[in-house]
Amino acid sequence: MSLPKLRETLWGKHLKATSAKDSARMHTLTPKVAYLADCATRRDLYGNSIADERAYVAAWLTRTRDSWAAQGAASFFVARQPSQKQEVANGIDALLVIQIGNYYKAIGIEAKRPGMGVARPWDKFITTAGMSRYHRQLLKQHALVGWGWTMGSLFLNELCPGTAGPTGTDLLGATFVPRAPLLAASTLITMPAPHYWKTSDLLPLLATGHAYNVEELLELVIECGSGEPRTAEQLVESAMMFSTFENDDGAQPERPIEPLQLPPGGHPSTVLLRNLCHFTGAYAAVLLDGTPPGRADASLPPAWRARILDSRLPVPSDEDITPDRGRF
Repeated sequence: MSLPKLRETLWGKHLKATSAKDSARMHTLTPKVAYLADCATRRDLYGNSIADERAYVAAWLTRTRDSWAAQGAASFFVARQPSQKQEVANGIDALLVIQIGNYYKAIGIEAKRPGMGVARPWDKFITTAGMSRYHRQLLKQHALVGWGWTMGSLFLNELCPGTAGPTGTDLLGATFVPRAPLLAASTLITMPAPHYWKTSDLLPLLATGHAYNVEELLELVIECGSGEPRTAEQLVESAMMFSTFENDDGAQPERPIEPLQLPPGGHPSTVLLRNLCHFTGAYAAVLLDGTPPGRADASLPPAWRARILDSRLPVPSDEDITPDRGRF
């Protein structure tokens, strides 16, 4: 039996062994694979095998890709070398994309290492911008949030895995905080100038219940508690729009204009990731395809399907909306 045929057979047996609801969502397996990969990467950080945020996200996403492929499902990984100017201006280190059928959920991640054991510098004040670098990055990320992306920061933890860290941090992996509570806190922390984020500012925020580990984050995304399902074309379009936004200090970062094309023998998913990195400045990206063979859009999670259908409805008129119930 050929490998593709064997893979399809094994996947079919997996579907029969689980409920139709669970097999369509893939919400059980996907978050666990990414979380276990993150936990292994934290061990490398603790062992000084990883030097910085870029190396962390590259190792984490590579492990996630390989672990997902080991389940018999398709996965794709892209790494690149963005310019320093583009990276600092945009504040996106990594992208994690989940595909089901012809729809995708995109997560944009800025990795930070604030020092969970011993505080270390991770932000600074930009005089020309009149604000901290991190605050400027959070402001710019609004463009992608408006297009249905999930955006936030992954705070790395160099403490020995299993060692209790600051309240709200994960025991075994890194800790993710969505952009919204970060921006709300940042407005207070970084004003007035020349204030900027310090580790002592972050720790109280982590303790307020806004923090997630990687497994919890992906469960939230897959269940549509965060982000919106989009087509590949919509993802690339949103990344292109993001790349054209001016910095608040008037700086002119490098701006890719044209999407990268599909090279001979290239896979569309790889080209999609390359384009998303190309326009956002991300260093690494992974795509996990959770579509069971032959299921296509029939396998969409109910929450995704509802959001897609709702997005196709016309804008409601005043008669369609009630104060307490929204659209009829």
